[in-house]
Amino acid sequence: FVILGVAAGWNELKGLKRFIEMSEKLNDNQVIVLVGSIKNDIQLPKNILSVGVTGSVSELADYYNMADVFVTMSFEETFGKVSAEALACGTPVVCFNSTANPEIVGKGCGYVVDESSVNAIMDAVNTVQKNKKSFYSNACVSYANQKFSKEKQIDEHIKLYRELVSK
Repeated sequence: FVILGVAAGWNELKGLKRFIEMSEKLNDNQVIVLVGSIKNDIQLPKNILSVGVTGSVSELADYYNMADVFVTMSFEETFGKVSAEALACGTPVVCFNSTANPEIVGKGCGYVVDESSVNAIMDAVNTVQKNKKSFYSNACVSYANQKFSKEKQIDEHIKLYRELVSK
């Protein structure tokens, strides 16, 4: 069962310490995969695999598709692009009820936990594992297409532009 985290660079605000804490709570069949740069002096537990940075959109999509669940424990998101990307690949999202992430996760697309604890995240991750990724995938893709497609964003920008010009 693959738990994915993605960040350009991993640090405390992006949730690296919380992923390390989470690794202590994993079952034997669970593993964390982190995409993004991690300082060389940070020693990761054996059940966390760091795959480094990727500049390839298709490689990043492969990671999202491979994962059973996407987890973000960041406290510094203005939009939560990585959460939207995970949903677009059919991967449910588990996040804290903070920053922009709660607005990204639609109904049936994962879980927003109210308390900012790793235990609450793990409870949601275990629920996803019990239900299986396929339980969420259609809702994730549909929601991402409805809310974040290029066409939707262009329409919203044109609508805003027209509204501003008419004033």
